[in-house]
Amino acid sequence: MRRVNKRSCILFACCFAAAGAQGALWPSGRVPVLAVDAALEPNATTVLEELERRTLLSFVRDDGAKAGLTLRTKTTPRSEGTTELCCFDPSSRTLRRELAEALLRALGAVPEEDASGLEPPSVVKRAEAEELNRLYAPQVLPPLSALPARVEVGIWQIGSPQVWPELVGGRGRRIIAGTMRWARGLAGNKGTPLHGVIGALPTFVFRDSKAEVVLLGPESAELVASRHLPAEPASEGLGAGIRRVTLHARRAGRRGVVAGVPTYLGDGSALFLRAAFAELDHFATSGQDLGGILQERRSALAWSEASRRAESHGALLGLPTFAQEGTNEKGELEVVLLRGPGVPRLDSTGLKEPEAGTGGGSLFAWVMVGSLLVSACYFVARHTKQGRHSLTTAEREFANLVDSL
Repeated sequence: MRRVNKRSCILFACCFAAAGAQGALWPSGRVPVLAVDAALEPNATTVLEELERRTLLSFVRDDGAKAGLTLRTKTTPRSEGTTELCCFDPSSRTLRRELAEALLRALGAVPEEDASGLEPPSVVKRAEAEELNRLYAPQVLPPLSALPARVEVGIWQIGSPQVWPELVGGRGRRIIAGTMRWARGLAGNKGTPLHGVIGALPTFVFRDSKAEVVLLGPESAELVASRHLPAEPASEGLGAGIRRVTLHARRAGRRGVVAGVPTYLGDGSALFLRAAFAELDHFATSGQDLGGILQERRSALAWSEASRRAESHGALLGLPTFAQEGTNEKGELEVVLLRGPGVPRLDSTGLKEPEAGTGGGSLFAWVMVGSLLVSACYFVARHTKQGRHSLTTAEREFANLVDSL
């Protein structure tokens, strides 16, 4: 959650009176949190973070907002526009679930009465998170006509809580697969504004509980079946897969295609990126040549760095193609810059220069260190609070982080 930072009848009355029993939604899925009583703070933060990880919603600590949520142990005078959730007993053994149910109602959803089936330490059921995403998709996601577009999704929308630590531990292919599965769910749902979307790609940029993804429509991408692609070699890494698909598209004379990315959905398919919204450029590899990136399986880290640089120049993402032989004479890596509708050719002046303050070949790793450490610390804290003796998930995630440096 970001900063700008015992159930009772009172609780239910506040939820329904302030938020509206008819399911009033928060504009753009952005929910200001005005105040949380100190006695509730640790548990409330945990619940809000889980909701962010599972949904399109974002909670923003903003005590200056005109409207927003407050979570209280006892009722207090409140100003117009305040949704007060009250009155929680900090000593309750089921406090987190009580907070979750109250928040679900305040967000316009209906919590399930039977809380059995929750997998500790989770306090929000999968069906409840799916209902929130269904409600807020029209609020948060752009229409098909506005693609390509970059959006933020909960990290657990593209990878379950059980496997997310392994996904961020350098396993870029699984993150792509999770992102594509999420987009496929949108494409098959006539109730979303993105029915018919072709696919989505991650930027490999993570912010707090959110992952950036770029949605691709029929004008910006094409889904290609495996029968039209060269077979995937055994143990092929992410960078090698992008290189294989991209070179095939170019050698096959696919007009209007600048690059390709395997979907890793298990069917051998790939996404081809169309030239209508993409252009080729280069950036310096910060001391690492192409062979080193591919051999050391640092392709996702290179992708993350390319996206961050590209975004600073107005692009939606930067995708290394890994399609050249080694590096060029200037030590630069070929990158596809994807832009949004109506955006003219990008000014990539300065894109080729290594980012200031980065020394040598460690840049690729440090680009993602912050995001990975946040996630690692989160899992350590969650397991510690639950009183578990084994921290295997968090330890595995941290080991993966260290191994990727």
